[in-house]
Amino acid sequence: RLSRSNIGDAIYFICQEAINNALVHGRAKNIAVTLHSGDGLLKLFINDDGAGCESVVPNNGLNSMKGRVALLGGELSFGSPDGGGFHIKITLPLPSVSV
Repeated sequence: RLSRSNIGDAIYFICQEAINNALVHGRAKNIAVTLHSGDGLLKLFINDDGAGCESVVPNNGLNSMKGRVALLGGELSFGSPDGGGFHIKITLPLPSVSV
């Protein structure tokens, strides 16, 4: 069942994993985490200035992120489109709140 608690747990895990990957694999010096909500969607952007990569072979961390996002009915994209740094974008539907 989709709930704000499920989304919060997923966002926490994804941020933790993305920051770890940026530091360990990309040797990033700066990491930006941005969260937006509106129009029934939650959007998470995680960008770093690390080494980047030409092709991404998802490891356990990225596969785990994909699985969590899929369970919540969301979308995940990632890569190094500019040849440097690494970018992750996640879009999740927000559950409606009953008052």
